[in-house]
Amino acid sequence: MFKPKVDRTWRSKFRDAARGVWQGVAGQSSFVVHLPMAAAVILLAIGLRIPRIELAILLLCIGFVFMTELINSSLESLAKRLGDDRDPNLAKALDIAAGAVLIASLISVLIGLVILGPPFWQMIFERGKTE
Repeated sequence: MFKPKVDRTWRSKFRDAARGVWQGVAGQSSFVVHLPMAAAVILLAIGLRIPRIELAILLLCIGFVFMTELINSSLESLAKRLGDDRDPNLAKALDIAAGAVLIASLISVLIGLVILGPPFWQMIFERGKTE
């Protein structure tokens, strides 16, 4: 039976949280897409010299997607422990969690397009005029 840890130090809490992030990232194939896309967005934003506030918004979006993916991963792990994957309530819960990741991703893409789109197209058109 699971017994919660009591009187944990801050250090042990952070260690457990870091282990949880690692387990979530390593255990999910979705991060194979999320991590390179996040890196590409950050590099593009830096390359386009996006203002700090807009860069902060992009970082919040990246964190939002990662967070929902980790929550989804934790629910998937819990569902595996609970049992029957044909249980309609369990399937519904997993679908809802996956839907949360989808919404976070789509909203983040839209925000990324709003922030990065105009300066990216401006750079492309200016480059075309000089050639």
